[in-house]
Amino acid sequence: FVIHDEHMIGKDLAKAEFGFILRLFFRIGCERHRNVVHGRILHQSSVCRELWGKNASNRSGSIVSPHVHNVKRFRCRILRKCALFCRKSAKSSHLFRHNRAKLECFVSYDTISREWPEIKKERFKYVELGRNKTLMMIFFNSSLRTRLSTQKAAINLGMNVMVLDINQGAWKLETERGVIMDGDKPEHILEAIPVMGCYCDIIGVRSFARFEDRDFDYQETIINQFIQYSGRPVFSMEAATRHPLQSFADLITIEEYKKTARPKVVMTWAPHPRPLPQAVPNSFAEWMNATDYEFVITHPEGYELDPKFVGNARVEYDQMKAFEGADFIYAKNWAAYTGDNYGQILSTDRNWTVGDRQMAVTNNAYFMHCLPVRRNMIVTDDVIESPQSIVIPEAANREISATVVLKRLLENLP
Repeated sequence: FVIHDEHMIGKDLAKAEFGFILRLFFRIGCERHRNVVHGRILHQSSVCRELWGKNASNRSGSIVSPHVHNVKRFRCRILRKCALFCRKSAKSSHLFRHNRAKLECFVSYDTISREWPEIKKERFKYVELGRNKTLMMIFFNSSLRTRLSTQKAAINLGMNVMVLDINQGAWKLETERGVIMDGDKPEHILEAIPVMGCYCDIIGVRSFARFEDRDFDYQETIINQFIQYSGRPVFSMEAATRHPLQSFADLITIEEYKKTARPKVVMTWAPHPRPLPQAVPNSFAEWMNATDYEFVITHPEGYELDPKFVGNARVEYDQMKAFEGADFIYAKNWAAYTGDNYGQILSTDRNWTVGDRQMAVTNNAYFMHCLPVRRNMIVTDDVIESPQSIVIPEAANREISATVVLKRLLENLP
């Protein structure tokens, strides 16, 4: 997700206020008078703040001085968390005293807790906000819900929308530097990206993990190239390691359907005939860890996720034990992450397929999946067609999550 506004940069940074529940860690690099900003968002249940320097504000929703190098550790209850990638082009590099700095900001939960219900109730309320603004959606991989929900969100906000499918009707793009381009890729992404930026105001990028090189994938090479070279705010429509729009929609859905303040949420691995990226489970785990829900991850041995995403979740290798008393079951396949097995299928054991046997030990749990779903591999027909299946409302909330994010972007455009 992106927050993008001139007054957020430089000496007025301490006074800037946002409507998201955020805790931002920004890494800012000045390169040829361009400032690259990216980091992560952690949403919080209460206003917390650390103050540095004489420029730091002590108001609720404030941002601290931009000249901080070491961010102090703190403890607080966090409600939401997602990935953020953002680029800000600046006209002058004097906005920053140092080439690299870390920033931290906090904003009240109250604003965002009112925002998505408001959007859901009146989706065209901010239709004038995006007038004469253009969203460019760039797809390196196929999409149904992401494409339709994000385009619908842009329409809700009055935006123009352009969609580009890389490798389908466009030149194939080389993505690595130093390559002798004597193959089937006639254009380099480093020329294509700034051209794309010339035609729009906001860019959304969808680019999956390739499973060829874990470092390439987990450094988010593709989306970071857009961040660095487009000159536009960039948001993820699913990258190699995270899918924040999906996780935001998942969280909205759980908030709508939960029957207790602290539900038990279980994310379970399930078999699939193809190796799938870890982006959705990574992102879901990251967001769930940031709530006060009871969160459990269950999978066969060998399918451990990156520890930074697992966080404080309880990992249980016995699926039936993990399901006991669960209020929500979130099923998803992912390929192996660890060691030489990265991107590999280690198991197709259909005993992990979510069926009546597993659901019987839950607390009449709701079933969730990001879709598309392989029936009778991930989940049985009976479960996904049951009254406890909320996969369709979950998918519908993709429009809401995308609308909230695009609204925030538009509000902070110059």
